[in-house]
Amino acid sequence: HQWDNVRTTFTQCLRQPLCITLLRNCTTSDAAAFQLAIKLLVAVMVQPKLRSSLRAELGAFYPLFVLRPLEQGSRAQQAAHQRQTEERKLQGGGEGAEGGGDVQGGVVPPPSSPPNPP
Repeated sequence: HQWDNVRTTFTQCLRQPLCITLLRNCTTSDAAAFQLAIKLLVAVMVQPKLRSSLRAELGAFYPLFVLRPLEQGSRAQQAAHQRQTEERKLQGGGEGAEGGGDVQGGVVPPPSSPPNPP
């Protein structure tokens, strides 16, 4: 579509429904809805007339659509790394003189007795 010839009043009438649609779908857990909202945001950003009339709104949506998913992905990776580290500690990190032996189910096994002399 050619948005260059559209009246400014029309683009301002689009502001509220467009912003409501984007706000509702920027935090959704439905991946398809989120992707469609991103397509809508990109379509608005590509059109100079829409972009200029919605400059402040687009600036507010940038962190919601770009930064938040990156931060959530980073947090998920950090949590997965932390779980893996904890699992490794539980599986084999407690061996040695200072470690106190393996702990299973919260019970520390008794130290092994020295072999009996023949």
